[in-house]
Amino acid sequence: MPTGDARYSLLLSACATTPPGWTDAGLSESSAAHPELLSPAEVAQIIQSCANLKHQTLLAVCYGAGLRVRRDIESAQGYLRIEQGNGAKDRHALLTPCLLKQLRHYWLKYRPQSILIYSADDRATALTRNAIQRVYRAAKNRAGIEKIGGIHSLRHAFATHQLAAGMPLHELQHLLGHQNIRSTQRYIYWLPACRPGLGKGCDLLREVLSDD
Repeated sequence: MPTGDARYSLLLSACATTPPGWTDAGLSESSAAHPELLSPAEVAQIIQSCANLKHQTLLAVCYGAGLRVRRDIESAQGYLRIEQGNGAKDRHALLTPCLLKQLRHYWLKYRPQSILIYSADDRATALTRNAIQRVYRAAKNRAGIEKIGGIHSLRHAFATHQLAAGMPLHELQHLLGHQNIRSTQRYIYWLPACRPGLGKGCDLLREVLSDD
């Protein structure tokens, strides 16, 4: 995959579809029930169930970087630069070594142009919202995961798994693009024993993606 100023349009608009009880940023304060959180093992099963490299890469980006919506992305210095993110501001998302390796593998096979994850019919057209949801639900079914939730579940998993790994709350806030720290603090409700800030987070895809 090209580095530096390589830029692609990445459609993840399906991730904006949130489960009941959630705002676009996190758990609604008025919600009595929590969505069903995916464990690291369950996420691994879902991603590994994809024989199609394009679909596997799509899910790996959603989980490995915690992305949510359609954005232009640029890879540089260990981060994905998200153009016009939440609040119409540019920001950086995490680009770990395992995710970078996956993206390079994908680029070598598919050679995308302006659209990173493009449709089967047109390389200049991104996958639709419904198509992305179908990819995720098919992978979840193959993995035998019955928990409720669409592809946005991978963003929630990214947030909670990074907190569990010790990522400081303010760093997670920046990576998720939350303007208000309270939006990020809601993820702690899932992790009552969690003590954010005691580590640096981790490469969530290390145990997910093969070394092939």
